[in-house]
Amino acid sequence: MKYGLEVMGKIRVFRRDKEITGKGKKTYTISDVWFNVSEKEEDGTYFNRSMNMFFKKDLPLPENNTVIVVTESFFVITGEGDYRKIALMVMDWSVDKDG
Repeated sequence: MKYGLEVMGKIRVFRRDKEITGKGKKTYTISDVWFNVSEKEEDGTYFNRSMNMFFKKDLPLPENNTVIVVTESFFVITGEGDYRKIALMVMDWSVDKDG
């Protein structure tokens, strides 16, 4: 029996690519992908918290500001020590054809 919370559904994701230089001056492209969890305040403004998303090796990454359908994912802990946080590991997804 497998335990753990599985997550699926339609969500708007954001992506930012950045170039970093490693040892030997080799350049790498790192992609940050995240989504926001929002709550509307009484004054009409929104309180937002973002959560990082990681994608199974060899899965394509979604474009910035895209609505996707996550068909299989689960929560993971990233980082070390006091810098640990929750992220979403996506195992399968597709582009939302209606979004």
